[in-house]
Amino acid sequence: MLLASNLGAASVVQAALANYMKENDLDAHLADLRTHYCAQHEAMTAAIQKYIPDAVTVTHPTGGFYYWVTLPQGVDTTAVLANIAAPQAHVTYIPSANFYPQHDVHNGLRLSYSGVTSAQIDVGMRRLGRVLETAIKRAQPVPEV
Repeated sequence: MLLASNLGAASVVQAALANYMKENDLDAHLADLRTHYCAQHEAMTAAIQKYIPDAVTVTHPTGGFYYWVTLPQGVDTTAVLANIAAPQAHVTYIPSANFYPQHDVHNGLRLSYSGVTSAQIDVGMRRLGRVLETAIKRAQPVPEV
């Protein structure tokens, strides 16, 4: 009767979670997760401060796994991802156009740190910093004197 009224959770998943909870200390696991994600958050904050150009604004989260990055107008983060970041620098992000499909918001991006190591964060942010610096220079060329 319960399965007939539960439309959200698969019984296999429920059984696996019930078994996990019987065999493991959930509070200890949550403490480990908090420690892990706190270290990831700190690694991302440090890498942003170290590698991201000054012309970029970064919103530092008070919760969650994402940073929001805003570049100067004229930088299209969808094009940068497709043409430079992913194929050349081997870094990815979610362009702001994915979040604003009916608005002209192309100069932002969302970064996540939840699925990578601290070392990968440092390497990836160094690469992304170079990509963003180049994209900003191309979008706002220095006038010739």
